Amino acid sequence: MRKRKIIAVIVVLIAVIVSAVLLAPASRVQVVGSLSPDDLTQIQKLVWKEIRFWVLPKLNWDDVYHLRYIPRYVFGGIRDYEALHILWVDVKPDGSVEVFVGASKDTILSEGHAIDLQKKPNWEITGYGYWGFSNAAPHDIHIPPSP
Repeated sequence: MRKRKIIAVIVVLIAVIVSAVLLAPASRVQVVGSLSPDDLTQIQKLVWKEIRFWVLPKLNWDDVYHLRYIPRYVFGGIRDYEALHILWVDVKPDGSVEVFVGASKDTILSEGHAIDLQKKPNWEITGYGYWGFSNAAPHDIHIPPSP
């Protein structure tokens, strides 16, 4: 009986995570520079995959022993993920891009993600950074005005 409850809880949590990922609304992304729609689509897919890896909770069988903490861990990770948006894509002179992900442009200096990508011949992630306080934000970050 106890084993069934554990399996049921894990199945429900997986369903919640999958639905949060699949139902996340797509938002309009600001591009600073020139980028084709196909390139932007590829970049967005790679960025969201990377963000899911770093932000969404990872459940292991070892977590079963700490079952009472799992809902807070899972729902906290989902809440954090749902708050994120691709705020802007900065196209560099060499053709690479830097994508900034955060809750908003107002809070990006205090917490955010920066993902570098380069096309060779397909888009690939070449760098990732996260900062959780303003002293750790990239020193050369330039927040573009909203369109």
